[in-house]
Amino acid sequence: MVVLDCLAPWWPDNHPPNPDARIIHIGRDPLFSRYPVRNFRSDLSIVGESATTVPALIAAMEALPRDHEMLERRRATLAEASAAMRRGIDALSTHAMHEGLTKARVGRALSNALKGLKSSVFSELGCPLGPLERQDRNSWFQEPHSGGLGWGFPAALGAQLADPDRVVVATMGDGSYMFSNPTACHQIAEALELPVLVLVLNNEEWGAVRASVTGLYPKGEASRANRMPLTALHPSPDFSLTAQASRAFSRRVELAADLEEAIAEALKVVRTERRCALLDIRILPD
Repeated sequence: MVVLDCLAPWWPDNHPPNPDARIIHIGRDPLFSRYPVRNFRSDLSIVGESATTVPALIAAMEALPRDHEMLERRRATLAEASAAMRRGIDALSTHAMHEGLTKARVGRALSNALKGLKSSVFSELGCPLGPLERQDRNSWFQEPHSGGLGWGFPAALGAQLADPDRVVVATMGDGSYMFSNPTACHQIAEALELPVLVLVLNNEEWGAVRASVTGLYPKGEASRANRMPLTALHPSPDFSLTAQASRAFSRRVELAADLEEAIAEALKVVRTERRCALLDIRILPD
């Protein structure tokens, strides 16, 4: 098994590698030696940039014998697994629409709206990959390991400043939006004419905190409570008013039937009026 420049290549508790596998790490720092703790096994560590090592690896394998029948079986198996995963994503994107909107449903709607546009999405506990398809370079950025809450909106502003012709979207949870210092961000967006599209996926809770507690202590008192303590963000502020204070377009979305039209309207404002736009989208808890 070859691991290419990856900090966490597998989830030890849920999906460890075959103990008989020979594991090879390749990267600038294949053992991530700057990290104080990292427990991923490596039988062979090769230092090098991927741009150099991957072509070298391909060239070294070129003359090796190939079992074409086995390769075709493996390709067919992987194709079916990929198709099954995509069917699951499609089902997830429409699940619970009669009850309310989900992150997956918003991600699929945004994906459809961005097709054919040069765009970048900055997601901080917002729209997930999968329902939101990204295929181009620089089209997807997720909160870094080094960062904390409040990264998404400012990072999107910087990207818009660097590439004014690109559609830049910041999608985040309501807690992440609050941590971004939104009054300052909207003021900068207006002052520098940065027409970022902001999607606040508002579930009125600190969802990351709840997920961490239930993941570590699934049978604990907090997990079994009707409402987990210290995770609620209720009553929710009216985020649309924060955006309006700096003359941004804003709209609250509560119904699935209104989602596509609201995203299209916000994108039109961003692209034609060159104004920041915010959608406060009420979603179900994960």
